[in-house]
Amino acid sequence: MALCGLAALLLALPAAAQETAYTTTSVTLDAGPDTDYPALVELAPGTPLDLWGCLDGWTWCDVSYGDARGWVSAEALAFPYEDQSLPIDTYGPELGLPIVVFSFNDYWDRHYRDRPFFRERDRWEHHAPPPPPLRHEGEGNQGARPPVVAPRPQPMEQRPQPVMRPPEQRVPEQRPLEQRPLEQRAPEQRPQAPPRPQPAPRPQQPAPHPQEERRGQPGPGDQPR
Repeated sequence: MALCGLAALLLALPAAAQETAYTTTSVTLDAGPDTDYPALVELAPGTPLDLWGCLDGWTWCDVSYGDARGWVSAEALAFPYEDQSLPIDTYGPELGLPIVVFSFNDYWDRHYRDRPFFRERDRWEHHAPPPPPLRHEGEGNQGARPPVVAPRPQPMEQRPQPVMRPPEQRVPEQRPLEQRPLEQRAPEQRPQAPPRPQPAPRPQQPAPHPQEERRGQPGPGDQPR
């Protein structure tokens, strides 16, 4: 029982934030996600609504208009996106809108206790909404659409950035050096100095005769006079 009470409390909490959607045609705000539920108010084209979320399958959306809270077919709703108006039943997944579930007891207890049809709650409690229609590839939606539907936004084409190349540096052409033959100069001839005069040879004197030398010398028995 405690778990059931906690689950009911969580379902009763309001959404943290809501988006703004617009009706694209005349449509009724119903008390459940089907046209068989009681109608609350008639909405004109271009009516702004607070969008709380959509069923999985993007067939019906939970919205509020003033004090009235109810459900509108997603085929009659558009969502503004980058200066465009995109149909929710087609672009709901791309728009990232929240997914909600319809819990009959909690929803009616919160929003319709003061409504006259609340006395027939037991009757509507067993009214199961129809399953979402199967969508086939290429099959268009049959609901009313605005006269001009903005095309699906295309991703921006990213062109490759030009590659900046540095200026080509040219290497100057190297020419071979001209090899000139070395100039052979004759050795410089310096004037030779005149020869120095050589001294004249002296005349050789004849050697004295041995006898003459003896004559001039006194003998052993000679005494000086």
